[in-house]
Amino acid sequence: MAQYGFNDFAVGDDFGAADADGILRQTIMYFADATARDAALSGIEDEGMMCYTAAGGHVWQYDGTAWVPFMSAWTDVPSQTWTNLTKGNGTESAEYRYVGSELRYRGVFVLGSTSAVTGAVSLLIPNSETSRATGGGSIGSAYLVDDSASKPYSGITIVSANDTQITFVGSDDNTVGTSTPFVFGTGDTIRWDLLIAL
Repeated sequence: MAQYGFNDFAVGDDFGAADADGILRQTIMYFADATARDAALSGIEDEGMMCYTAAGGHVWQYDGTAWVPFMSAWTDVPSQTWTNLTKGNGTESAEYRYVGSELRYRGVFVLGSTSAVTGAVSLLIPNSETSRATGGGSIGSAYLVDDSASKPYSGITIVSANDTQITFVGSDDNTVGTSTPFVFGTGDTIRWDLLIAL
């Protein structure tokens, strides 16, 4: 079906099936889940169509080929996959949501007495999105706190060139590691918030 666009009807204008379809297909349609959406719309999808699925609280947009997340509810990530960070008895919380063609990912890790930073710290992109991530160079914020000195450090997060790992860089442009920007110990905090291009 051709893109309908906007039509300002006047008194006496004809209003037919094509008009009804064109208008209705531009609303935010409601479905219980993606299965119900696909069953109802299979074969009549138009680029630009949008819908909401109650399961997961997702808003979707049809890009001409497939339904892609436009905006989703926050989803908890109970366990992160770290490199050069031994979680031990540390505590972590994180969540992600889809925003258009990007994935927003934020969280915090607080080191416990058996946690350890053993090298350059990096973090795996969540929700099995490593295969879709195209955001080598995507930059976000990092916030590190040395609990013993009550001193905060700002930094950035960078998605690596292979699009799978999030690297932490301190304000001194050095990769966050064993003693950079400080020697990590109990109570110290690593916090991140970034958008990843998909």
